[in-house]
Formats: sequence, C-alpha cells, structure tokens
Amino acid sequence: MSIAKVEYPMVRIPAGEIQLRDDRIKTTWTAQVNALLLAPLYGYESVI
Repeated sequence: MSIAKVEYPMVRIPAGEIQLRDDRIKTTWTAQVNALLLAPLYGYESVI
C-alpha cells in the first residue's frame, strides 16, 4: 500500500491575541496564539 502525498493551499495565520469567553459563567479572557498554517476543508460545504 502506498500513501499519496496531497498538497493543500495553506493559509498563513499570523501570531496574535484572541478573545475567549464562557457564557455560562460570564467570563472573558485573552490568550496568545502562535503563528500557524491552516489548510481548507474540502467537501464540507453542505455542513456550513
């Protein structure tokens, strides 16, 4: 069995801050996020 290499058009997401919240306890906080690469999901258009 061979595994084919699949190339995706990766999107670079820069490092920064995100605002998180928990509506159950009415609390918000900020978290630092490192830079990352994100690949698109194909075949899920009907779910969104």
